[in-house]
Amino acid sequence: MQVSFAEKFWKDLGKFLEDDIGKSSLAVQQMLEEDYPKLLKCYNTLIKKLKYDCFTYDPKVLKKLESSYLSTSLAKMLDPTQSMFSGETAIPSHDQIDSLIRIVTGELSIALVEENLSEQVSKNVAKCIKMFAVKVEQQVESGPEAAQVIGGAPNMGQQKNVSLANSLQYLQLQVQRMLSNMKESLTEPCVKIINDTHF
Repeated sequence: MQVSFAEKFWKDLGKFLEDDIGKSSLAVQQMLEEDYPKLLKCYNTLIKKLKYDCFTYDPKVLKKLESSYLSTSLAKMLDPTQSMFSGETAIPSHDQIDSLIRIVTGELSIALVEENLSEQVSKNVAKCIKMFAVKVEQQVESGPEAAQVIGGAPNMGQQKNVSLANSLQYLQLQVQRMLSNMKESLTEPCVKIINDTHF
């Protein structure tokens, strides 16, 4: 089958962009990575305006930028999650969880420019939630004292476990509130990815 001039042009243009991104300076690459959603939106807008069958989105062209962007986006969510549990007896406060939810909401909102990017960022959100749940589990007191049931006030270990359970429940409530607020913009697959964390 003979390749049309338009198809060859589009393929060559994509290859040129891919190669040029790879050869660009570190500063330029960093700028493109940070603004990847905007670049992706412009790329998709261009394709729609051209209205030509062979001018389709090729994920390979911007793959390097997407990978870097997703890695940075994940770090933005995991770093504050990690810091909540930095001390031995650290228990996440409502303020810390609210701050994390604002970061997560921001990352999801930016990614709305393209469905695949939204799904990839949703996977990052799921990783963040799983990390929070794992960190809570690691902090839980499981010694004989924690299981002891004696009349009167709960001991220190039991109080800590209750506080940890409350933090996890609060995160769950805030995640559901966020999903409810974004129900008009987030796709079903994105909501499912986040809900499937089962925390």
